[in-house]
Amino acid sequence: MPERFNPHRKDFEPYGLSFTHWQSTPMTRPNRHNEIELNYVLTAPLTYLIGGRKLTVEPGQIAMFWAAIPHQTVEPVYDDIYYVSTIPLSMFLEFQLGESLVQALLHGHVLEAEISAVISEPESRFETWISDLQSRSGTLKGAAILELRALLMRFEHTVRRQLNLTSESPLVSLQQTEVSAVEQMAAFIALHHAEPLTVDEISSAAGLASGYAMTIYKKVFGQTMMESLLEHRLAHAQRLLINSNDQILSIAFAAGFGSLSRFNTVFKQHCGCSPRQYRKQHFVEPATES
Repeated sequence: MPERFNPHRKDFEPYGLSFTHWQSTPMTRPNRHNEIELNYVLTAPLTYLIGGRKLTVEPGQIAMFWAAIPHQTVEPVYDDIYYVSTIPLSMFLEFQLGESLVQALLHGHVLEAEISAVISEPESRFETWISDLQSRSGTLKGAAILELRALLMRFEHTVRRQLNLTSESPLVSLQQTEVSAVEQMAAFIALHHAEPLTVDEISSAAGLASGYAMTIYKKVFGQTMMESLLEHRLAHAQRLLINSNDQILSIAFAAGFGSLSRFNTVFKQHCGCSPRQYRKQHFVEPATES
């Protein structure tokens, strides 16, 4: 059965890593969750109210956006099925994607491409990924994640012209939307995690006192600002360990850790192995431009 939006779900309740069928229905209220969302529309257009503006995704298009931005499907709605994938932000940041794409999404831009320019036989592949992610096989789930990562890399290559944003761009920036203070803090952490951030600096980005900011952030995301910050730093480090030949010391500083010893200790606590062991297990030879 295709998924339908549940208006009673909590704001920022995670979907996790998913690839599913969705039924086109008007949503009675905006949805928000801290994941990257992909929508692939089949035969009928899908109209969103997202970040304060209307956006229509036409048949044959695939759209990507940061779902922490309030979004909902609105009329006209056609009786159609479409594909939706959600990718936890920490996992998304582990993928080998360019900073321009990451920055565009975290600044509230919606990116679109013709599916035919990104991947061949999409319905067949997507059905396989749905099956793989629902299976009990770690091998099949791992294969689906690798193929989803490849889809995102091809998507990035296709939308490069959109990433050269100009004053004439139809994309809407996060600062131009009516986003909540919590979303502003989450975006600030994601965009500045490699810097030596403090709770006061994160709170100030949303114009809030730190005590109140910490309370509402924990209430919404179920974790503290510092826990979110650490999650982003670890994801950044994992991405560099997998996809670069950089020295581990350089990776530690690039990801925002103040010292190599701190990096090694925290990494082993959260990942179950040292950075060097992680690299040995997961390293992928960096791709070269032809």
